[in-house]
Formats: sequence, C-alpha cells, structure tokens
Amino acid sequence: VAKANIWVQEIDVHLLSESTVELELYTLKGSHRRRHRRPKAWTHVSNISVEGKGRGQKSIIPVGSFDAVGINGGSTQAFFVNVISNSRDMATLKYGSTYDVYTENAEVSVLVGLGKLYQFSNSYNNQVWNGSLRYTVTEDKIVDSIESSFSEYVSIKIYHKVPIMIAFAMFLW
Repeated sequence: VAKANIWVQEIDVHLLSESTVELELYTLKGSHRRRHRRPKAWTHVSNISVEGKGRGQKSIIPVGSFDAVGINGGSTQAFFVNVISNSRDMATLKYGSTYDVYTENAEVSVLVGLGKLYQFSNSYNNQVWNGSLRYTVTEDKIVDSIESSFSEYVSIKIYHKVPIMIAFAMFLW
C-alpha cells in the first residue's frame, strides 16, 4: 500500500538457486483479493533472467529489466513474482495473517500475502515476500502507471537470511 506517490523501479528476490533463474513479473492495481486465480486480471510486466545468489543472499533483478510501476499514495498495488525455471527456488516466510501489515516506512506498507504455484494455481496463505523494492517518491499524481527511467530511489527491504518456507511466487501489495 503506497502512502506517497511512488514509482517501483527495481526488485530484489531471495532465490535458493546459485544459477540462472527465469522469472515473470506481473502487477495488478488494487488488492489481489478475488483475483489471485485470474491471470487475465493481471498485467504481465516482464520476463527476466536472474543470477541466483543462493540461500541468505539477495538476487538482484537487473536495472532496466522492467518498466517502473507507478502507485499513487493511498492506493494498493499487487505484484506477482513467478519462478518459471524451478518453482522451488523462491524463499518466503510464513507470518501472521494475510492482509496484516508486515513492514512499513513513511512511503510504503507491505502486507502479508499469498504464495502461489505456477500459473496462478494453488494458494498458500500468510506468506511474506522475501526481497526488497526500490522506488522513487514523486509529488506528482501518477497518470500512466508504467514508466521507463529514473535516477534516484529509496528502498524498503523485506529480506530474511533464513527462509522458513519455500513458495513458488508471491504477491506483494
């Protein structure tokens, strides 16, 4: 949930693999609620090859791998990071209840979400995405929600050294 107008520009993930992992990135305006099993409700942002750094290390989705996603303050945005190459490569944490605030700063609240199997199938409740978001804060209201370049950013980290549960993709909203 954005508290300020932001552009999400970069994402890091916690991959267990130490080799190249194929990811898909999707986004959705609003909450995933009642839409987490409807692939056509989601916007495909990018297919991305990422070098996995292994357990306890962040794997960086390279700059320019996807166009920035704009979120107006007071709005909710869902993200779905889908592991294509080996569904057991994504590390997550089971925590609290779905929709609880897991972490926040002045600009963003990250809520507890769902783990998903490939192609929007089975759901695992109460999962926290394991990575970080880097974003730019803007005073301007966001009209077009996809943009391609920025220079300065801040980040919120949702990163755990030891994964408690392995899931296959995560929603972040």
